[in-house]
Amino acid sequence: MGDWLGTGTIAPFNRVYLPCEDAKKVIHKLGLKSQSDFLGTSTIAPQNRVFLTCKDAKKFIHPLGLKSRKEWNEYCKSGDKPDDIPSAPWKTYKNKGWINLKDWLGY
Repeated sequence: MGDWLGTGTIAPFNRVYLPCEDAKKVIHKLGLKSQSDFLGTSTIAPQNRVFLTCKDAKKFIHPLGLKSRKEWNEYCKSGDKPDDIPSAPWKTYKNKGWINLKDWLGY
C-alpha cells in the first residue's frame, strides 16, 4: 500500500527488522537512560490514569481556596495540580460523587 500511495510505508508484517542483539547495540549507542526516553513523553493515556476518589480529591482541593471555574482552570494549567486529580472532575467523577463545581472547590 505504501508503494501504491507513494508514501514508502511498509506494512509491519512485511518489514525486515534487525536481529535482537544487533538492535540492542544500536539502542545502547543512543545513550538513553530510561524507558520514557525511548518510548516517548511518559504521559499516561487518559483511560489508564488512576485518580483519587472524589471525596479524597475534594479534601485536597478545598484548602486551595479557589472560587471559580476560571481559578480552577488556571490552577490546572499552573503545573501545581497533582497527576492523581483530574482537570475535568465533572467527567471523571460523573456518577461517582460529583455534585457541582461549588461543591468541588468547597465554597
